[in-house]
Amino acid sequence: MQRKQTDRNEGALFSDANCQLFKPTTDSKGIQIQHPLNQQQQQQQQQQQQQGAMRPTQALLVGRYRHLRLTTKDVGKGYYKGNRTGSMGQHTKYGGYQIEWAKVRTYVVPNLESFKAGFLFGGASSSSRFAG
Repeated sequence: MQRKQTDRNEGALFSDANCQLFKPTTDSKGIQIQHPLNQQQQQQQQQQQQQGAMRPTQALLVGRYRHLRLTTKDVGKGYYKGNRTGSMGQHTKYGGYQIEWAKVRTYVVPNLESFKAGFLFGGASSSSRFAG
């Protein structure tokens, strides 16, 4: 098989013909003249600076990640989100946490003496066809 030989700049993104727009040109006195696109961009930046337009930082523009809710996979160990658990106290002004015992949940355990568990919890075992 023979490879098709092509011109070096054919289909190139930055060929000499394309780069002429972006090369600074000089006039007869040797003064550099900027391309009109660059002048337009500078004018827009100057207008924004004069108006005091505030723009978010580049990191916030790139990702829309800040709009998502936090999950345990995002922040790593030690983060417990809970499910509508509410607070059990208040933060102190020194960085501690004061527990309000009236808000702490307490659960009543039923009497387990008369409780009969099924075979999953070690109750009466029956022979199964998989026993070997």
